[in-house]
This record gives sequence, C-alpha cells and structure tokens, in this order.
Amino acid sequence: LSDINYIDKNLAFMFMAIEVLKSVKPVMNSVVNVSGHFKQTTNRAILEMIINLVVSLICVNIFGVYGVLIGTVCALLYRSNDFVLNINKKILNRSPLKSYARWIFNIILCVLIVYLTRNIHISSSSYIEFLKGGIIIFTLVTSVFVILNSILFKSDLKVIIDYIKLRTRKNLS
Repeated sequence: LSDINYIDKNLAFMFMAIEVLKSVKPVMNSVVNVSGHFKQTTNRAILEMIINLVVSLICVNIFGVYGVLIGTVCALLYRSNDFVLNINKKILNRSPLKSYARWIFNIILCVLIVYLTRNIHISSSSYIEFLKGGIIIFTLVTSVFVILNSILFKSDLKVIIDYIKLRTRKNLS
C-alpha cells in the first residue's frame, strides 16, 4: 500500500499567500472607515466575493483544493489592488506607486528569503525545540524585513516612531 504525501509545499505556499494578502486588509479597512468612505467600497467588497466564488467554482473542478485557493488569491489580489488605488488616489490624494514599490520590494524580499533558506532544516525532537527554532527564525526574518524597510522607506519609519511616542505618552499620563 502507498500513502499520500502529507507535506505539500505548494499547498503551504498558497495558504501563506492568502494570509499575507489578508493581513493588509484590516489596516486598509481602517483607513477607509476612518475617512468615511465605507459606503463607496461596498460594491467592491461584493465584487471580491463574486470573484472568489466564480473562480473557485470553475477552478475546483480542474485543480481540486488548489482551485479554491486560486479563487481566494484572485479575489484578495483584486481587493488589495483596489484598496491601494482607492486609498492613495481618493483618500490620501497621492500616487499609488510608493505603495506598489513597497509591496514589490517585500514580495522580492520574501521570495529571496525563502530561496536562501530552502535547504535549512531544523530538526526538533520536542515541541519546545520546535518552538525555539520558530522563535529564532521569526526573529531573524522579522529583523531583516524591519531593518530593510526602515532603510528604504524612512518616512514610514518616522510615522511609526511618532505613533509609538504618542501612544507611550498617552499610556504614561
């Protein structure tokens, strides 16, 4: 008897892509809500759902579970792009190019990190060892992203530092 391979790196990659795309939505939703533009984005949210359903239903017959994930990625790509365009042009009155540059840089950085670390295997014989390895990798990767983004996008770093100072002052008073 042969068993299936339960370690499917492509499936893990698809779930990772979905989580990355989903992670930007709360921030963008907050900007839209705070600016009072929520009602203008309702139709776009419905279109996101339609894209997800239609692409998923078509692709599930061809690719199985990958088809559903492809539908979700397509819908999230549409919505993320829509958010970038809408927020930059209609709310912030600026070009979306800086946002796209940041995304492209971080995607390239992510692919580069995955490529450079693909042959690193951390063996762990216990959950504690596994957790320690995860914390080390998380710390290293997060540090690389924070440092390089801070160097390339200095104005964003200033906004974050000012926000932290403001929150600290509020918490101390």
